[in-house]
Amino acid sequence: MVSTLIRPADNVYYQELDAKYKTVRRFLPALVEHVCFGANVAGKPIVAVFDWLKANIKKPGNDAPREVVVKSWQRNVLRADGSIDFHAYTFCVLEELRTAIKRRDVFVAPSWR
Repeated sequence: MVSTLIRPADNVYYQELDAKYKTVRRFLPALVEHVCFGANVAGKPIVAVFDWLKANIKKPGNDAPREVVVKSWQRNVLRADGSIDFHAYTFCVLEELRTAIKRRDVFVAPSWR
């Protein structure tokens, strides 16, 4: 009974997030087009992903940078055949962006601060 009430510690609640993908899809093109991110060394992979998204937002391929896919997201992002689930990849990238901004590894450029 208890096991049905709790989730594993590494569960990223992907099914609930995937139901909200339409909402993210509305603002993601504007985000990658109009917001420029700067980064320190630790945040460079996130900025590289956003540069890739800017170039591939209309037709994402299977060549997305994978160094931002953390262990807790791997089972949702990486399919058995080696391809990428773009919905899961998008949520993974947004979560990593939020974390990097919080740590001040990534920032909006130019910034007054």
